[in-house]
Amino acid sequence: MHKTKIDVNPDFGNWINEHTKTRLQFFIGLLLVIACQFVGASPATTVTDIAMVDTRFNLIPTLHYIAAKPEQTLADIQSLDDESWQVSRQEHRNFGHNQRVIWFRTQLKKSYPLDAPIFLRVDYPHHDYIDLYLQQGDQTLAHFEAGDERSFSSRPIEHRTFLAPVEIPTGEVVDVYLRIQTSGLMMVPIELITQVEAVKDESVLLLFVGLYFGVIIIMLIYNTFIYTSLRDSTYLYYLMYVAAVAAQQFTLFGFGFQYLWLEPAVVSNNFMIMFTSGLMETSAVLFVIKFIRLRRMRSQFDRTAGYSLLAGSLAMLCASFFMNFATFITVVNILGLVGVGCGLYIGVKGWLMGFKAARLFATAWFIYLMFIGWYLLDSMGVIDSTTYGTYAIAIGSAIELSLLSFAFADRMNQEKELRLHTQNTLINVQRAMNEDLDSKVKQRTRALEEANRKLEYLSTTDGLTGL
Repeated sequence: MHKTKIDVNPDFGNWINEHTKTRLQFFIGLLLVIACQFVGASPATTVTDIAMVDTRFNLIPTLHYIAAKPEQTLADIQSLDDESWQVSRQEHRNFGHNQRVIWFRTQLKKSYPLDAPIFLRVDYPHHDYIDLYLQQGDQTLAHFEAGDERSFSSRPIEHRTFLAPVEIPTGEVVDVYLRIQTSGLMMVPIELITQVEAVKDESVLLLFVGLYFGVIIIMLIYNTFIYTSLRDSTYLYYLMYVAAVAAQQFTLFGFGFQYLWLEPAVVSNNFMIMFTSGLMETSAVLFVIKFIRLRRMRSQFDRTAGYSLLAGSLAMLCASFFMNFATFITVVNILGLVGVGCGLYIGVKGWLMGFKAARLFATAWFIYLMFIGWYLLDSMGVIDSTTYGTYAIAIGSAIELSLLSFAFADRMNQEKELRLHTQNTLINVQRAMNEDLDSKVKQRTRALEEANRKLEYLSTTDGLTGL
């Protein structure tokens, strides 16, 4: 047997060793980077060139953030080391309800002069306090503030959301610090946006808002005419519900604080959110109780659940005057979810019992339940937050109110058919009674005539002789 001898080239072996070392160094470096992420090490801040923004730029992936105490100032935040900051690794916009004060930081530069201004926008209208600082070292180039706990006129641009111009020296790197404090949802869609794109976004929103409130106004006018003609109190409760939904959405869109209650010292925006939410849920429960005739047609369990829900809604309406905003929003969201679920249960039960209008009624509450679930998952950060998720309740309420209006029409038709059927039945009964009475009258007439003949015979005949 011959053995084959393999000669190994020393240079080739050295190349393999060097290649292996390079691969090991790469994997070791990768592991170190991953380990640094887990121990909280913060990489260098990304510098964003605002001159490269064509339409909009999402700043969230470039941000570092830290939860702070309300009393901590900009100087306190600047003195923190890099390891204290966390990196926003996702493009999410939702920090949930857990944090009350969050500072964000990033770096911006402008490589060449711009023809049109660039704005920093926080596209959510319900933060209590917002402060934006443009810093160059220890020098503050600009400080802008907003929030619905401050006067609306304090905003750099009188807009329903926070919109501030970013004016920095050409060729310089500027530190940006953004402080947000809120007692509600910490929704932070932070972006750089051009003036043209900001105007376009607002135009699209106003178109949607116009369509939404157009539907609301049409339903109010239409059902007002029906109420004035029929005087059915169910329509009055429905009108109250529609008006409450419109008031709540007007507030949630940010137009209430922009156009009506501009000074929080007079009327707080947080109070109006709580009050309109409590009013909406109370009017919804009253409408459902009246629509399904809970007092007369339902079981004891249904009546207990319905009136318990009404008591809870009235309690929340009263609590809007003194309860903490964060607690109120949590409780009212849970109560609203339970209420919509009860509406769906009642609709399905009525559907199974043969009540035709219950089909649309159940469909309306089922769709509304889906949109409320979408909004709650979005607000809790369970799913990726989007603009559509923020306005999910508005979309769901428009569909729900429209379907409930159709359910009203269906119920009217059913009641009309029932009245016609009852009227025909009464006519038939009356006709039968009349025929029976006519037959009896004829019988009595014949009997009376026979009696009269006998009486005449007796009166003209002698009983003894028969003459």
